[in-house]
Amino acid sequence: MKQKPWYEKGWWWIKLLIFVVSCWFIYVHINTEIDELDSYFLQYQQLLFEVNPFVLVGFIFLALLNWSIEALKWKWVIKKVQDVSFLRSIRAFFNGVTVSFFTPNRSGEFAGRILYLNPENRIRGALLTFLSSSAQLLVTLQLGLLSLIYFLPDFIEFSHWEIQVFRLVLFLIALGVTGAWLHLPVVVRWVDKLKIKSSWKEKMHIWERCSRADFFVLWCLSLLRYSVFTFQQLLLFAIIMPAVSFPLMMGLSALSFFLITIIPSIALGELGVRGGVNIAVFGYAGWMSSDVLMVTFALWFVNLVIPALLGACSILFLKFKGTTEIDE
Repeated sequence: MKQKPWYEKGWWWIKLLIFVVSCWFIYVHINTEIDELDSYFLQYQQLLFEVNPFVLVGFIFLALLNWSIEALKWKWVIKKVQDVSFLRSIRAFFNGVTVSFFTPNRSGEFAGRILYLNPENRIRGALLTFLSSSAQLLVTLQLGLLSLIYFLPDFIEFSHWEIQVFRLVLFLIALGVTGAWLHLPVVVRWVDKLKIKSSWKEKMHIWERCSRADFFVLWCLSLLRYSVFTFQQLLLFAIIMPAVSFPLMMGLSALSFFLITIIPSIALGELGVRGGVNIAVFGYAGWMSSDVLMVTFALWFVNLVIPALLGACSILFLKFKGTTEIDE
């Protein structure tokens, strides 16, 4: 029987250590949050049993749809360097969430995903992953800024003309970030003029292979995922508060997503940031802090914690034979 090389044995122990540490950190943080929300859990326990089971099934379906759209978006954009299966793409998504759990504003997500690419494709893959992630960020900023333009008079006490000036500035910012994102391939030309020798410099030309149609598809998929996430939040609020105004909720959701995005945080402490922002934003509509915190916790748990745990499990299936391989 052929004995495994030393680096394969060492790689297995490293994977096991990463898995255990990731699960431990996530468990400790969840346990802390549940302890703080313990009274709220008891308060809503009976409500959970009274909810129509089809509503809960719908919420779970939306979570699966949310993950699938992101996986399909990454699979679609990454095909410019490597064709990957949907299974590998969804595992890359889970793995990216696990890594992002410990990095500021989830900035390390790309590092977890590119492990699922061939070594020679990882730099280009990271650049394409950045395009995909930036498309999601763009949608959040666009809708958040438009929401802020609408709600500005309710949150800031200025004269009519000062409000209009602020609105104009916010609208120009929205146009600016949109234009900057659409012109990311132009950055390649600027980098080419720099006298820097780097493999990243050469491989940035992958952006030039992305047409305006490609950018539009990425934006549409990002908007679709954003809509699914928003509807998840609307569904949860509708369970707790049946008389909720959906148009108002959509506007406030866009505003809260925008504020959460621009506030620096890491996922381990993100729930506190999300809770504080949501209490401030939805408090405008007169909703109770306990209701807002429960909705925030549920969204955070389903859309971040569960994928992070699945990603930690997925790490155990990575193989190392000089290069990284993945069991399909």
